[in-house]
Amino acid sequence: SFGSAHIADKVGIGTTSPEQLLHCAVAGGNPVAVFQSTGANANIVIKATYANKNSVLYFGDAASDEIGYIDYDHADNSLDLGTNSTLALTLDSSQNATFAGKIYNSDGTNATPSYTFSADTNTGMTRYSTDSLSLITNGASRLIVGATGNVEIPTANAKISGSSTSTGSF
Repeated sequence: SFGSAHIADKVGIGTTSPEQLLHCAVAGGNPVAVFQSTGANANIVIKATYANKNSVLYFGDAASDEIGYIDYDHADNSLDLGTNSTLALTLDSSQNATFAGKIYNSDGTNATPSYTFSADTNTGMTRYSTDSLSLITNGASRLIVGATGNVEIPTANAKISGSSTSTGSF
């Protein structure tokens, strides 16, 4: 047991020229640091000294110290994820997600649609075929929108409630 220490300058572990207050370096693919709790959860806290500031964890390499990041904004309780130094995803305080890029998903099946609901996993939407999609309920395709815009109802008993107007032929 060492007690506590106060060091007024930069500290280097595995390096003789620390770049920040604490700089740890190790050769090879070994872990740079291990944080272990012998009791309960092992927690790491990144704490801003002042209210309404950000707590940021950066991921870097030889080309850039900040190429990827996780940024928690205490002012609005949002979390940003960045890749290639660019904002990729924001989670707001209501857990709404805003993606900066496209969202790619698997094609899905009738039993497990690509876009579904946590309380009803066999209901949702899938990619039916090239440039076509299908709406699924109870694990079965109920409505298909084809590549040319044609709509197909693949059930034997299609029912339209209320009034309907159509042009063309059925």
